[in-house]
Amino acid sequence: MKPMSLQQWLIHEKRTVQDFADEVGVHATYISKVLPGNVHPSLAVALDLWDATRREVPLEFFLPRALRPPAGLPKKRDIAQRPLAPTVSRLPASA
Repeated sequence: MKPMSLQQWLIHEKRTVQDFADEVGVHATYISKVLPGNVHPSLAVALDLWDATRREVPLEFFLPRALRPPAGLPKKRDIAQRPLAPTVSRLPASA
């Protein structure tokens, strides 16, 4: 299953922000600020949020955007193409 954001998880689970906030023990306003990344929870609250989502939302989602690992696959390395023919002749030099 593809990792999802907290917003996607709430929609998928058909949960309201207020209901989720009550479960975690924080204000709904706080969750509303966490959703777009305006507020970053402490480690204790981030772990509570992570547990409340049954760990379906990656813990990294709760980090500030600058500290999150990049999404997606790593970039493909640029490997230079080898020439099809050798550049130096392997024949013995004629005298």
